Amino acid sequence: MNRIAYIDESGSLPDPAQPFIVVAALIVAETDVSRLRAVLPRIRKRLNQRRKRGRHVTAEFKFEYLARQGEWETIARVLNAIQKLPCQLVIVQIDKGTKSIKDDSLNYALLLSETVRLCRERDSQIQFVFDRHYLVSQFHKMQSVNHLLARLLGASLDILHEDSQDRSYPGLGLVDFVAGAARFLARADVNQSAYLALKPSMDALATRVVQEKKIAWSELKTYGLELLRK
Repeated sequence: MNRIAYIDESGSLPDPAQPFIVVAALIVAETDVSRLRAVLPRIRKRLNQRRKRGRHVTAEFKFEYLARQGEWETIARVLNAIQKLPCQLVIVQIDKGTKSIKDDSLNYALLLSETVRLCRERDSQIQFVFDRHYLVSQFHKMQSVNHLLARLLGASLDILHEDSQDRSYPGLGLVDFVAGAARFLARADVNQSAYLALKPSMDALATRVVQEKKIAWSELKTYGLELLRK
């Protein structure tokens, strides 16, 4: 059975105000991809129906957009829907502290490497679909990331970089919510209403999590650079 790992990150390498980055993967059998397609359109339609005219959600139906609007119940609804899907999740939290780290091909590949490695431990033939981090015109950077990850993992990898709004890759839109919620809860005040709204849904989602890890950026980078020197 062919399986696909949809991967997205939440957080910024260059921003010193964001100490954590979460890189999450949603793994699904290729034969089950069609079951992912209706989830976000259905929830977006429900949100639009209860909103007043003129406040409809744009096509960017993503965690950060909804979080800025305080739509925590809608985010929880997405997480609850993911829990019911035939999928597995890998969640890696990287602690970079208050460093401002250059967002280049090397650092981006290092950032993704642990999540990719944990996915491959479960299935060495798995295909990867990354939420496209670079512009289409920066195709050389995508190729560089693919090459670096292959060296870091010591194996050839099947990788696509795609737009999360492309309905051909519905797992990208879903894993965005997983990564975003995991990063938000890592810093949120436990008494905050948003925390209380999301925590039960993320706890329930634990039934889908097959690997979860926390790692320091310094450790991740040191280990990665050692592999690249070999």
